[in-house]
Amino acid sequence: VYLYDDFTVTAATAANAVPLGEATVPGFLHEANNITVIKATVTAAALGVDPTAASSDIKKSGTFAITLDLETKAGVKVGGLKTKKIGIQVHCDGIKVAAPAAAPAPAKKKGVKLTAPEPSAAVDDATTSPPAATTVARVCQVRIRVKIWKWTF
Repeated sequence: VYLYDDFTVTAATAANAVPLGEATVPGFLHEANNITVIKATVTAAALGVDPTAASSDIKKSGTFAITLDLETKAGVKVGGLKTKKIGIQVHCDGIKVAAPAAAPAPAKKKGVKLTAPEPSAAVDDATTSPPAATTVARVCQVRIRVKIWKWTF
């Protein structure tokens, strides 16, 4: 049985590493002959994007590439023996995310002047959903962090 602590998940744009948000996934036990799927919703409080700096990929296809980084500690349990947990970092790229759709513009009424809402206006979370992420067959890089202390006197 593999024992995993909580996962920290962070997302950033692949092109220039602009942070997009983070999430935490609860730890779990991974038993033999089992496949575990980890799902996380990465959120950020506020994120401003300069529309003039948007890449041509977003303009053409409506998608952009992101990277995901996961970090946790894991150990192994065999019978009654448990190992110490070691740090694990996972880096995945090649993930394509659809840019969120713009809200439809309200219909204009004759003789009424419409103005855009303030940028700091609250967004109704019940009507918005996160964009879908897709990926092609990519391999994530896994790095194991082991600290070895050797003291000699």
